[in-house]
Amino acid sequence: MKTRRAIAVWLVAFVIGCGGDDADTPADGGGMTSPDARAEEVDAALADAGDAHDAGGAHDAGDGHDAGDTPDAHVGDDAGPPCAGDEERIDGACVGTPRALASLALWLRSDRGVVCADGVVTGWTDQSDSGRDAIQARPGMGPRCGAESGELDGDDVVSFAPAGEWSRASQDDALLAVDLTPLEGTFTAIVVARRALPHKDLSFVLGTALPGEVDVPCLAGPSSPEYRSAPQLGWRTATRTTFDLGCDRVEVDVAAEDARVEIVTARIGRSSSPVPVPHRSLWSGTSPVTSGATDGFASDSNAGRIGRGQGGSLLDTRFRGDVAEIIVFDAHLDGTPDDPATPLGRVHEWVRAHWTLR
Repeated sequence: MKTRRAIAVWLVAFVIGCGGDDADTPADGGGMTSPDARAEEVDAALADAGDAHDAGGAHDAGDGHDAGDTPDAHVGDDAGPPCAGDEERIDGACVGTPRALASLALWLRSDRGVVCADGVVTGWTDQSDSGRDAIQARPGMGPRCGAESGELDGDDVVSFAPAGEWSRASQDDALLAVDLTPLEGTFTAIVVARRALPHKDLSFVLGTALPGEVDVPCLAGPSSPEYRSAPQLGWRTATRTTFDLGCDRVEVDVAAEDARVEIVTARIGRSSSPVPVPHRSLWSGTSPVTSGATDGFASDSNAGRIGRGQGGSLLDTRFRGDVAEIIVFDAHLDGTPDDPATPLGRVHEWVRAHWTLR
């Protein structure tokens, strides 16, 4: 806006200066420009300046932010030497992105690749090389997008605000579908989100389309094929982050605070000694809980969901709030979130810098 005003002032001064003070000079004599002509020239210049600003600036409010746009104020906006191919510049420093790890299987970031129409998300482009783009779980319905939907430290987010009563018929309304098959084996998953209702129980960011927890399979124990059929990641209660393996789960106590950005990390791998045994870990920020043995999921996770937990549940597991980033690796990332010398720590270093959570 300052640039456009400056152009207007400069043009008016220039035109007046060229015209001189002789009001009798003929308009076609090259000296005097009529007031109407001056106004037309200024309007044209302002229009050109506006077009240039629109071509290189913010996204249209009606279109949201399309794939390739970079509204993130913390990434790529500082002058300096080019960063390496798997790094991005944040606040003057080059920071390694999740692409630096070969096991990256899904990367959804709300400042890149979100495709919108009329304020609704129609797709979310996977920033890894796996092609696991998220789409509307129900055609014509999706979460909200754009600056008007809510912002996370100035950056656009994907905002989930499901309406209406929970039912099996409406459980996919305004959600996204995504391939979560990496969760069926050894994996590491990281979610960055802010709960709009931090005191609500059963608020899950990731889940599946499959039926979830019911009494009979859970009572039947691990021998039941449904026992581990419906993974979900989010919050079971207002103060407890949960990583569910169907009927089996691991949890971390957290604080229920308004408008707090949270990083939730789930990991399944195998212990190294004395005999490799499957185990799972969960972090809320950098506070971990590690449980005993597990065999991972036994589900059709390509029918994954963003915006709710297990499908077919009698209880409302929909997430209400903003999702900023989802990162999934098809490998057990060694280390801890607070140790940048380890693979898991390096990814957390990216997340904290990306969303200014240091």
